[in-house]
Amino acid sequence: THVIDPVFLTSIDTWDSMISNSKMKNKNFIAHYILDKNDFTNKVLQKIQKIFNVELVDLSDRANISVEDWLYGIKNCKILIGDSFHATCFALIFGKPFLTIQNKERGNSRISSLLSIVNLENRIIFDLNDINKITEDILNTNYDLTKLKNFKNESINWLVKALEQKKENNNN
Repeated sequence: THVIDPVFLTSIDTWDSMISNSKMKNKNFIAHYILDKNDFTNKVLQKIQKIFNVELVDLSDRANISVEDWLYGIKNCKILIGDSFHATCFALIFGKPFLTIQNKERGNSRISSLLSIVNLENRIIFDLNDINKITEDILNTNYDLTKLKNFKNESINWLVKALEQKKENNNN
């Protein structure tokens, strides 16, 4: 059964509480979380930075970026650029403008599945021309997350039933 990723099951208050412990104070920046950096991802970042002319903040250095700073970076950025499923999830959770770079190494099917639920497949960048198609709309965060909320509720119901069934089976 297809269920929603657990990051969507945690309340926004929990994420905000973690963010309150961040040491970051940056404002007006483009955050990027690129797991598999290469020439293409660098070109995407350069192109977006040139269009919006604001600082790039790298959230990818997991050895030096705390979870609190990572969450702060996503919640407070002007735009999030990433190639990660979870970066895409948090862009939706925080209602941020985002682009997701296709990453053939990991997560493509999860990203496509998630973005198809909210009709945002156009946020996936397959080549540099895709940026031209979306630049005017990138700052629009008027996302209709109704389907995502319904999927969350269906997932919670499935999980509750699965746990109850396991409990009943253990009692027999």
